[in-house]
Amino acid sequence: MISLETEHAVRAKVCSQHLPVHIVKGDAMADTGSAQRRGRFRFPVLAAAALALFFVQVWTQVDPRLIHHRQHPVYLLGWEFFVEHLDGPGGPAEYVRALLAQLHWLGWPGAVLLTLLVGGVVLLTRALLAGMGRRADVLPVVPVVFLTVLTNQYEHPMTTTIGLLAALAAANAYVRVAPRGLWLRTLLFVVLATALHYAVAGPIWLFAALAAIHALLAVGRRNPTVGSRLVGVAYLAVGAAVPWAASAWLFIVAPAEAFTLHLPFMAARDIVSLAAAICLYAFFPAAVVWAAWPRKVADAGAATPTSGVGRALAFGRRTVLGWATASAALLAAWAALALGSIDGRERSLLYLDYHAAHGRWEDVLAEAARLQTSNSNTAGGITLALCHTGQLLEEMFSYPHGMDREVPPGLGAFYEDVKYDRVSDSLLALGRVNEAEHIAHEALEILGEQPTILKRLVVINVVKGEPEAARRFLGVLDKTLWHREWAGRWRRKLDADPSLSTEPRIRRLRRLMPTADRIAPATSEEAYRYLLQANPSNRLAFERLMLHYLLKRQPGRVVENLGRIRHVTYPHLPRLLEEAVLIHVQQKRIRRVNLYGHAVRPETLRRHEEFLRRQRRHTNDPEGAWNALKDEFGNTYWFFYVFGRTPFGRAGPPLARKEGPDT
Repeated sequence: MISLETEHAVRAKVCSQHLPVHIVKGDAMADTGSAQRRGRFRFPVLAAAALALFFVQVWTQVDPRLIHHRQHPVYLLGWEFFVEHLDGPGGPAEYVRALLAQLHWLGWPGAVLLTLLVGGVVLLTRALLAGMGRRADVLPVVPVVFLTVLTNQYEHPMTTTIGLLAALAAANAYVRVAPRGLWLRTLLFVVLATALHYAVAGPIWLFAALAAIHALLAVGRRNPTVGSRLVGVAYLAVGAAVPWAASAWLFIVAPAEAFTLHLPFMAARDIVSLAAAICLYAFFPAAVVWAAWPRKVADAGAATPTSGVGRALAFGRRTVLGWATASAALLAAWAALALGSIDGRERSLLYLDYHAAHGRWEDVLAEAARLQTSNSNTAGGITLALCHTGQLLEEMFSYPHGMDREVPPGLGAFYEDVKYDRVSDSLLALGRVNEAEHIAHEALEILGEQPTILKRLVVINVVKGEPEAARRFLGVLDKTLWHREWAGRWRRKLDADPSLSTEPRIRRLRRLMPTADRIAPATSEEAYRYLLQANPSNRLAFERLMLHYLLKRQPGRVVENLGRIRHVTYPHLPRLLEEAVLIHVQQKRIRRVNLYGHAVRPETLRRHEEFLRRQRRHTNDPEGAWNALKDEFGNTYWFFYVFGRTPFGRAGPPLARKEGPDT
């Protein structure tokens, strides 16, 4: 005899076998409704925590200003600039990126922008998984981890995130709106794919993959036919055909660009960013397959899964402890990758170049003091900063100099791009106005309408007495977002006085500018001599000439040209010149040198004696001499003369001297 409870259980089981799956799912959802209501705050809490950490990371560690400086995006108001971005696939995304990236110039608003974009990815991911069949609280936040790693790479373009957002939006639109009819569904996919490729180009592949999974797994259809499933394969074919057609018939664009533009893999510079890009794009198909995979009746209900993986996933979804464990693991992985994938050396070099480009010379020197490396680009920025702060011949060797010229992988292309801009700025500071103008136009061709270059060309044309040419560049600056006020001020000055004869900077450059025609100097030494011939009081040219001889380890040439100091005012003989004079006196065994009204200070004489005393202790021991001298004398010209470099950032002396001193 069967008990009443057993009889009811058997009847329930038999009835469930004859009910549609969606009815069983509905009953299961009703049974677990209270649990879902209790967990409705899980996703918002985790998403808010992850996005808050992302914002802090971008604002304090990455610094959006450095992203703007590294990528130098150009945006101009007006119809013409907009139309330029409509002539090929991915152009609209480039236009949006150019506009939004201007917020990076302000600092924290750029961090807010990136956080909103990543937040959009999180929300669209959750909506997509729900549309495919399963809601999730932790999985939608996973992309934040990969996007953080990519954002830590300063050259990584925002267009990849914009493209990802567009692909997820198109996938959500397809899943939510897809008609029941096969041909209408296919037509909807083709329309969305075509529009998506025109807007963002490469991310069409992600949309095609997600739509194909939706079709192959027959999401939302009770009795799918083989043809309705196989249409997913056709979606992948369409995803390949649209870029091909765009490059072959519609736009002048290379096939490779039509297929891959704005995909994160293409901007990856190392194995870390490449792995993050691959994981990011592989995550979405995998998550969608998990959400859309057909489940048995027992799995759809509240029954405990039998497999180990199933039990783990169920534990994570259904219990607070499981959710907390999964969330903690995700945030821990985020922290490890976020802190481990940012290159502190690259950030320091970018900070130095950023401050130099904005004329913040004290900040340049503060950043340079923290550097443990150097290259020709950083040396140029440090030299300019010391020139503008009057410390070049006092503290030049207090900073990394004469070290290896290795450039971090992420900055090689950047330094190549900005090379002409930096050279033009240096030439203008020296008074070589015509050459600065020529190189500035080269930089304009490479970098586009950068405000710093446009401002320099305004100044150059005013100095040369060509105010109308300056107004043309002011007209371009009027179309920028953050430099319109500067253009307005200079236009008002030109209206009042076209020559700007009372403007201090203009007057100084006109005094320094050579007036005699001659062939451009072939060497730096000739250029500095030419400038001093035109204006002997050109202090920057004098100091650069002296520095040229110091770096060549030619103290004799320093002494020969010391008479030029009569035209430049110094409270005392600069320290590095004192030290070079003492080396010359020691080498030539002479007792008197004409210092043109100056004298070597007693303190310098005392330190020179101590330097020689310590050096003699290690006559045949370069490493011992290095260690004995580097702490107290590492910033002296004597140390540089002996070892050919400063000690900063190095553990030992160089193996060989590449340049010999003069004899």
